[in-house]
Amino acid sequence: LVAVEEGLANLRDKPVLIAWGALDFCFTKAFMERWKTFFPEATVDCMEDCGHYVLEDGGPALHQRIRAFLAAK
Repeated sequence: LVAVEEGLANLRDKPVLIAWGALDFCFTKAFMERWKTFFPEATVDCMEDCGHYVLEDGGPALHQRIRAFLAAK
């Protein structure tokens, strides 16, 4: 995990969308705040009604957000 964290610096100059499930039992909002320190320019979408499986829980609304993010970049 340390190597993964150290490697995040290699992505700093890339556009980043952080889609976070606020109800995640494992990766809490504290983890999200930490990710925001790695990627201060990131677009952050904390989805209050989503849990650990944010891509499934977010459904079409999240899929649309991802498509819009990619289209803008």
